[in-house]
Amino acid sequence: MMNTTKFVTVLAASTCLWAVSHASAADLPPIYSTPIYEAAPELQPVEIGNGWYLRGDVGYAFESETDSQWTVDRWNPTFNSRFAQGQHDGAEIDGGAEVTVGAGYRFTDYVRADVTATRFETEATFNVDEFEVVRSADITAWQVMANAYVDLGTFVGLTPYVGGGVGSTHLKFEDNTCSYAGGGCDFGGAFRYASQETDDWRFTYSLMAGVSYDVSQNLKLDVGYRFSDIEGGQSSSATFTELASRDEYRLKHEDDGFERHAISVGLRYSLW
Repeated sequence: MMNTTKFVTVLAASTCLWAVSHASAADLPPIYSTPIYEAAPELQPVEIGNGWYLRGDVGYAFESETDSQWTVDRWNPTFNSRFAQGQHDGAEIDGGAEVTVGAGYRFTDYVRADVTATRFETEATFNVDEFEVVRSADITAWQVMANAYVDLGTFVGLTPYVGGGVGSTHLKFEDNTCSYAGGGCDFGGAFRYASQETDDWRFTYSLMAGVSYDVSQNLKLDVGYRFSDIEGGQSSSATFTELASRDEYRLKHEDDGFERHAISVGLRYSLW
């Protein structure tokens, strides 16, 4: 009887253990139902600086005029004084070619900006009718500008734009010719004439408008117009030395600045 009781007890305990273990195993997820790692997401290349472009232009600026003043100071070892002063009866700036290079960045489909450097050479003529003196000076200039543009949308490959810029223009004046009453500026041999080179940087602002054409995905043909206003400053100076007295007459020209109206054609190449 005792052996039967033990047998039944052991059998019941084994049955309970089997049922509990079987139920616990049923609650556990399959060992391989979920992968132990997940595939890494595919890396997407990041485009950095794909809006950069280079540009080059050639253009022509038309003739312009400027208001200008002149002064003559008389100097000798014992005193100096203002001898004469007045307005020029005409100060003209010749037209001429110009060359521009630059680099820029396109921020959106409509907004871009660039930095440009322009070089041009021209000649200025100053008339002082009171003394029958006509002087001319060669001008060599470098213009450095920071510009911003708004592109107004592209239609059949054509993109009109407007823009503006600020910067500075370095002007160097070197006297070219000087005449008095049709002769030289020695005033009939009574004076020795010597000119002085002058140069300075002048504040400049500009306004632009034009249109570009898509030659290819990366290359654009640009035709534009630019108005520039260059601040005034000293434009040239010279000394007339009277041979008899050794007195010096120091002449200075100062202009009120001048405007330049230029048309240009060039290329813009996108670096992407």
